[in-house]
Amino acid sequence: MRHAAFDSPSSLLPHLPKTLGNLCGFGTKILGAVNGLGLPVRLIQTPGQAADVMHAKKLIEGNPFELGIGDKGYDSQALVDAIQKQGGTAVLPSRKNQNMPRGIDGHLYKERNLVARF
Repeated sequence: MRHAAFDSPSSLLPHLPKTLGNLCGFGTKILGAVNGLGLPVRLIQTPGQAADVMHAKKLIEGNPFELGIGDKGYDSQALVDAIQKQGGTAVLPSRKNQNMPRGIDGHLYKERNLVARF
């Protein structure tokens, strides 16, 4: 099973190669998509002040996957539609301010830790 999991782990920076770590300042984030084994399939660097959801489509473009898993920061109907358009299932919890919260499978959501541990 292949997954596209989204996260912006702050613990990622110390584990990057020295050259890539030097490119990342304090005002940047690295967003990642991983496969079902937790291996990275795409990494993108974004400005620290940019919302993660604004770059999520770049993470899934051109990558086959079955599940799009992310935290509440990725709650966007446009992203859910993009995931479904590519044939995947969105596992994205709704933010508290949503009028109609989206239900998610808690067991699938636990797989989100794969991206935080790569």
